[in-house]
This record gives sequence, C-alpha cells and structure tokens, in this order.
Amino acid sequence: MPTLKLIAPSALLFAAIVSPQFAGPARAGIPSPPNPKYQRVFAQDFSKIKSLAVAPHLIEDGVWIAHTPSYSDWFTFADPGPDGHPFSLGHGYLTIRVQKDGHDPNNWFSGYSGGLLSSMDEHGKGFAQQYGYFEASMQVPGTPNTWPGFWLLDAPTLTDKTLPNGCEIDITESYGNYGTGPGQMPPGQPNKDGLAWHDWGHNGTATKSNGIFVDGVGLNTGFHTYGVDIEPDTITWYLDRKSVWTVPTFESARRPMFVLVNLALGGGTHNSADGGSYDWSLTPIPSDLKVKYIAVWASPNSPNYKGKPGTAPNKKESK
Repeated sequence: MPTLKLIAPSALLFAAIVSPQFAGPARAGIPSPPNPKYQRVFAQDFSKIKSLAVAPHLIEDGVWIAHTPSYSDWFTFADPGPDGHPFSLGHGYLTIRVQKDGHDPNNWFSGYSGGLLSSMDEHGKGFAQQYGYFEASMQVPGTPNTWPGFWLLDAPTLTDKTLPNGCEIDITESYGNYGTGPGQMPPGQPNKDGLAWHDWGHNGTATKSNGIFVDGVGLNTGFHTYGVDIEPDTITWYLDRKSVWTVPTFESARRPMFVLVNLALGGGTHNSADGGSYDWSLTPIPSDLKVKYIAVWASPNSPNYKGKPGTAPNKKESK
C-alpha cells in the first residue's frame, strides 16, 4: 500500500452500520490464540457485532475510521453513508464493497469507489499494538482489478515527523490480476497470497522492501485466515495458521502497529489490451471482500502483556 502524509483534519461524521443478525456472546467465532501464552487485546467479531462504529476521519468513541489516517487515499474510499455503503453487516461477516455509485467525485476511477477501515486516526487515537499476532478471517473477491488488503502501519510516524522511517507490513494483498498467460490477462490467478514489508522514507519511497507470493487454494471461494506475528527479532506470516514466510525484524517494525483492511481496485498487473493500464469494465460490479473477524493478541514480548495466559480484553472488543 502507498505511503502516508499528514494534512489538516476534516469534520467528524459518524455512522453505525447495523447488523440484522446479532446474536450470542461477543467473543464467539474468534479462535484461540496461535500460542496459548498470547493474550487477546483487540477483537472485532463481525458475525456477532451489533454495529460497525466507523467515522470518516476521527476515532472519537468508535473503533474505525474510513480513510487512511493521513488523508492519502490512493483509491476513492467512500465515507459510510446512510445506507451503510461501502460497509454492511449480515450473513455472519462484514462486507466491504466496490461499486460504481457516484461516490467518486473526482472521477479518478470512472466512478468506482470502495471501502477502508483503519484502527487509528491522524492524532494517534485508536488501537495499535507493539509485538504480537494480528489475524483476519477473509474471503477475497479474486476478480479482475480487485485489490483487497489486510495490513499494518506503525503508529508513531502519525504524530512524530522526526522519525526517519515508517513501517508497513502487508499481511495479505490478494490481487485479482496475477495470471498465468501472456500479460497476465484476466481471469487471472485469484489464489495468490501477496506478502510484503516496507521501510518507508520521508519522500514516499521504500528504503528497504521485500515481498513474496504464496500459492493458496480457494482463497476466493471460502474463508481463510491471514496472520502475522511480529516479535523483536523475527516477523512471521501465516496462511490458515501455517507459517509461510519469516524475515528478520527491522527497526521501524518494532514500534506499535495499527490495523487497516480495505477493498480497492488496481494493483497487481495491468490488464488492458495494450498491457499498460487497467480495463475497469472487466471488474464484476459489485465486488465484495468478506471479513468474519479481525483480532490481535499480545505476546510475552509486548509491553501490555499481563504476565499470564488468557484474554486481556479492552474497549475494542466486539460490541
């Protein structure tokens, strides 16, 4: 995902997207931690949640904002409207939708817009976690041009501009445009799990960066878990709780990280006839990213670890 820059805040708007299917205890549906010593510190169980507490730019008493916290969206992410778009709750999951609906005032993407959730705003208010395991259960669309992402950014660079670098961890980017034929044309290969890390400089370029693709099975036909465990010495990515990649931890990744999840268009490889742009007409509209839950567990290396196994809930538990 692109790097971020700060600009002035805008007025707060708030929307509660209500689920018609709320039932049962708030913690149902989220599995046990991958390590029994880990403690859960953040949980949004979209199969049980009553409403999605999301506002455009300021967390206030909510859980999410609907844009990158530094106002540098690279796609048209819509503010949550009275109809809930681009978010909806139901059928046991959160839906983040891309559609062509007039939410693209600048017509940057031919009228298409999508959705993004961030757990922290520009003032550093919200949820971030230093060390531990971050996980989401998702079904990706896998259709041409779609760009779903579940990713992390370091919190300190939101408010401290003296820091030389900023961290981005892409837990997954499941592009809809990675194919097997010439020019990687659609229908593409929707079963590629893209993993990456970036150490961003102030000028928006990565001073260090690396990434790989992992073959998955049925990523766009069923729910799968995507996770990363960040520790002082290593960062390990997981697909369906199986380790798929480990790298040494770099300095900016040792900071508290906040959570983002989104569905955009673009990314991957170009798919127009000339191979140099995107043919938006190939994208099924609407296209949906489905998310069952997002959860974070503190590890024994975390400053907020309580010293014993179990759950350490905070106000970011499902409501």
